[in-house]
Amino acid sequence: RKLKKEIKNEMKNYYMEILTHAFVENILSNQIKITDEEITNYYNTHLNEFVIPERVQISEIVVDSKEKADEILNRLRLGDLFEEIAEKESIALTREKRGEIGWIEVDKLNPEVASLLSKIKPGEILANIIKSEMGYHIIKLTGRTEKRILTLSEATPIIKNLLLSQKKKKEVENLMRKLKEKSRIIRHTEKIDIIKEKIK
Repeated sequence: RKLKKEIKNEMKNYYMEILTHAFVENILSNQIKITDEEITNYYNTHLNEFVIPERVQISEIVVDSKEKADEILNRLRLGDLFEEIAEKESIALTREKRGEIGWIEVDKLNPEVASLLSKIKPGEILANIIKSEMGYHIIKLTGRTEKRILTLSEATPIIKNLLLSQKKKKEVENLMRKLKEKSRIIRHTEKIDIIKEKIK
């Protein structure tokens, strides 16, 4: 019986929370305002959250021997197309995308590879062949973006959503607290009525 009562209370709290969330989402969301001042303050005090790291866009050709890699490098110097070789001769899954790996944060690259890539321009191919467990990699740099901080106008939609979400959470917590206090008062009133009846 005690367990049944506990489950009933848990279910009541669960539904109360769902309804409170729905109320905040549907009714209070339109009333919650985020000011420009709040956005600017958040931006100025959380600049590290808006740093876009340096990134590189790279493509690869992977083969199973150093000799094969040297031969491909020579062909590339003579004018063969990197993407065509990647598609036909690479043993990596990236061959399906003509060798394209995509954008990678420089900090997440092997330091040796990152250092080598810093010395070439987009469109150029590394003179060094990189050895890994998979094989021998010929790498082409296809793009680069410098490390920068998002401007206030770029960061505004992100900050607005974040502050809105924080305010909604606070509203839900406040409503839940008020509802729990109210239900406690109702329960106590019922108990007082029962005691009065017994006194009579």
